Amino acid sequence: MKLMDLANRLEIILRKYLKTHHINFHIKANDSLFDSDWIKPVSFVLGHRYAFADIQKKDDILKFLECEFQGKNIVDLNSNKEKYCLTNEEQVFKYIQETISKIEYLLSDDLLK
Repeated sequence: MKLMDLANRLEIILRKYLKTHHINFHIKANDSLFDSDWIKPVSFVLGHRYAFADIQKKDDILKFLECEFQGKNIVDLNSNKEKYCLTNEEQVFKYIQETISKIEYLLSDDLLK
């Protein structure tokens, strides 16, 4: 799996949560999530989730956004590894995979499905 594949996976997760088709979703993996800005779209979707979350999930979302979520976008993480205490591309890839899994977890809730 390549970095662009991860951006595509994240786009799908965000679209699925918002229940929108890719034509109507203006945050595309191949431009904004990958090399422009992934903070705003992720924060927007998690903010929406926060509004309907229980106390524990709200705490988890805040902790993630304030302490765990880093990088301007996927390319930034890869280009500036050292800034984010990542030593090689494998660690960058693993961090992004874990971040996407965490976002998926934060968006999950059987009551919302």
